[in-house]
Amino acid sequence: MEPALLGLVLDSSVLVAAERGRLTTPEAIRRIREAVGDIPIVICALTVAELAHGIYRADTPERSHQRLGCPEVSAQVLMDWVATWVEAGGATLDLPTKYEVTDGGY
Repeated sequence: MEPALLGLVLDSSVLVAAERGRLTTPEAIRRIREAVGDIPIVICALTVAELAHGIYRADTPERSHQRLGCPEVSAQVLMDWVATWVEAGGATLDLPTKYEVTDGGY
């Protein structure tokens, strides 16, 4: 017999509620799997954008890290990737950052 659900698209509100309940994303997914069974669980691009905005808007570095998790690559590897991109003439937005100041105020 075919499963009743072919898949599940998670809304950002589910993961936000999980965080507020002090669950990690893997814990939330595990609980959802227990409820719905072994079906594909996906999120749409808009959910990714909403979650990224939540990481950006985190009120402390600790909360940002909690939301984002541990980086999968080291800072050195990331810098090497950026350097390779720039050296190869890769496109940039050429926008200022908040760190481009001369008065020491960020």
